Amino acid sequence: MLSRIRWFLIIGGVLVLAIFSLANTENVPLTMPLVFNTELPLAMLLAVSFLIGFMVGSLWTAWMLRRPAAHKTSGRSASGKGASGKGSGTKAPPATAPSSTEPADRPPDPHLP
Repeated sequence: MLSRIRWFLIIGGVLVLAIFSLANTENVPLTMPLVFNTELPLAMLLAVSFLIGFMVGSLWTAWMLRRPAAHKTSGRSASGKGASGKGSGTKAPPATAPSSTEPADRPPDPHLP
């Protein structure tokens, strides 16, 4: 159900962007001091800014989803050190209670690799 809603919103957003772009085809000045001064069609400027925003959002989301997984793996590698913290070869005893951030009855996240 959520997948259908997501696709409806994506297709709707693309249609609105396409209609808006076709309605605004005049050239607009784009000036960046000391770098360039040019005129571009408004449709191209909108499409490029939409694409940049989408890519930044995608990368940010991927980073946020992978961040807890990286934190868990770094915690596991540090637990192999001995009580002195010098890596004496003895492992620390396993924790007796689950951490408060991750209950034991929680299923694994299917979106994480």
